[in-house]
Amino acid sequence: MKKINKLFVAAGVAAIGLSVLPAASSFADITGTKNSQVTAYVGSAITISAGSFTIASSSSPLTPGLASTSPNVQITVKSNTTKGFTLTATGGSLTSTGGSIAANTSAAQGVEGWYLSDATSNKYALNSTAQTIWDYTADVNSTSTINQQQNFTATVGTTEDTAPGTYSGTIYFTATAKE
Repeated sequence: MKKINKLFVAAGVAAIGLSVLPAASSFADITGTKNSQVTAYVGSAITISAGSFTIASSSSPLTPGLASTSPNVQITVKSNTTKGFTLTATGGSLTSTGGSIAANTSAAQGVEGWYLSDATSNKYALNSTAQTIWDYTADVNSTSTINQQQNFTATVGTTEDTAPGTYSGTIYFTATAKE
């Protein structure tokens, strides 16, 4: 009997609790809303690709006193910006175990030196000071990301006194996106 009494008491308490609660339709009227905004900053990204500049080889060396130019080397700049970029370059002397050839825009047959040149024949004697070698500005209405290519060559001039050897150096390219 005690179990049945407890059951009736529990059922009675539950019924009283339900009668105190408002009707379900009044719950629907109690609502709240909040708008929230998501903000993400995506920074500029830029990449550069370039091949190697080869002037001469051991099987076909550059004759002392002459000058030679590499085949075109394509430099590609890609960026998620839409305004453009500036490409700078630094370098230094080409060196070998026998000597060095300094950067010099006057390099030619009989004039020792080396330089980089672009498709419009601008010459750049690359040293430790960054030089702008390509300044690209996108169309003002552009909404496309950037994927630009330009050909460059390297020229080496020698004299009769240029020591034999394999001369090499490094060109450091830096692309900066326009904001």
